[in-house]
Amino acid sequence: MAKEQRKIINATVEDLDPYSLDSTLGKAKAHLESLITKYGPDAQLDWDSNFYYPYDENPSPRYHIRVERLENDEEFEKRLAQEKTWKDAQAARDLAEFERLNKLFGKK
Repeated sequence: MAKEQRKIINATVEDLDPYSLDSTLGKAKAHLESLITKYGPDAQLDWDSNFYYPYDENPSPRYHIRVERLENDEEFEKRLAQEKTWKDAQAARDLAEFERLNKLFGKK
């Protein structure tokens, strides 16, 4: 069996209020440069105009900073355990179906 590989996760690491960039271009540039230093130049800045807080019925548009990273050890082990549970459950369903059909159409 092939060794399981870690998956790449696209994770939101920070949300920004759009007003945090509502300033002079110099201040906005400095703020963005600090985010690049913190999260790297490959981090993505995504605009979400339909973001809702659970307690508010009106949208509160936000920027989301997203990064791609490998699964950590805990996420990796949890995913493997979940996949094993799903495979075991499917095998049990398949066996039950096989036995049911064998009982109906087996050797006569």
